[in-house]
Amino acid sequence: MDERPIGLVAAGGLLPVEVARGIRAAGRRVACVGMYGQHHPDLPGLCDVFRTAGMIQLGKWIRLLRGWNVAQMIMVGSVDKTRLYLPMVF
Repeated sequence: MDERPIGLVAAGGLLPVEVARGIRAAGRRVACVGMYGQHHPDLPGLCDVFRTAGMIQLGKWIRLLRGWNVAQMIMVGSVDKTRLYLPMVF
């Protein structure tokens, strides 16, 4: 069995919380990048490692996931698209 954590890039809503619970129930660790200002407040407590990043900071997502030795990842959750138009909120 692969012992590396599953990567989770999480936006808003409860779906990322349920996905994190499912990953843990399957016996795997969760390495999560939560979208700044979007992720559910319960999510960090369900993850083995957790950091926030802006929606457009794809390079940061990749660096974090690689640093956590993630080979598989899933991206889930709703994105508040109005935040894309606000300056310096990313």
